Amino acid sequence: MENSTVVFTCVTEHTGMNILWFFNNAPLSLNERKNLSENNQNLTIENVTREDAGSYQCEIQNLVSANRSDPLNLTVNYGPDNVMFSPSPVGDEIEVTLNNPLILVCQAESYPPAQYEWQVNGTVNSNSTFTINNVSWEDSGKYTCLAWNNITNIAVSKDITIRVVAQASPGGGNGSSLSGGAIAGIVIGVLAGVALIGALIYFLFFRKTGGASEHHLIEHKSSAPNHRQTSSDSSPNRAEEVSYASVNFNAQKPPAKVQSPPPTDTVYSEIKKK
Repeated sequence: MENSTVVFTCVTEHTGMNILWFFNNAPLSLNERKNLSENNQNLTIENVTREDAGSYQCEIQNLVSANRSDPLNLTVNYGPDNVMFSPSPVGDEIEVTLNNPLILVCQAESYPPAQYEWQVNGTVNSNSTFTINNVSWEDSGKYTCLAWNNITNIAVSKDITIRVVAQASPGGGNGSSLSGGAIAGIVIGVLAGVALIGALIYFLFFRKTGGASEHHLIEHKSSAPNHRQTSSDSSPNRAEEVSYASVNFNAQKPPAKVQSPPPTDTVYSEIKKK
């Protein structure tokens, strides 16, 4: 039993032999709990712990030979203690989503292995694992795990609270992954957000570039007449503008010869504009 005292004795028919002790095939290290008698024949271990479990041997030696004993295995009965739950709770509570499965596992350090019993809402389940296929609101409450050791006659219990929720909260207690529907909803939401952002960027970008093009076109149109006039005036290949003017000349003859006035002649002159 753990915390008890055990004494090993190395028995030999020879006297005056040197005696050595081995633990798990390595020389035994002594400490305040492990000590040897004067002739090393007795090994005493006080306040035995579970770490002392293993194989022990003694070896006798003289100047010409040595002989080691068969191994003697020491088992240490202890526990149960350190009761743990899986999934790991947050505090003393495990959160589970409605209609999701729940698998509770109770474990404790014990030798020989502990026996377990789940006590839930007045019912008893003699198993280390407690399973609910589809959690309902009625499954909320306190769950008790009882562990006991028939050899040490030690029994311990530990409670855990199950809280059923409609939707898992961030950092919820059961540590389970999201359901397929929740994952699909998240993916669709992300894609929709990306599409919305892309459409907004497209709208703002093309509205800006379209407005700039329109503004440039207006400026181009407003400056076009002046540009045409300037280029028309300065271009060497432009057609020269010709203006025509008519000049009337009245020819007068001496009075002696009076006759009908002749028809008026029209002379055209060309005036160029510079």
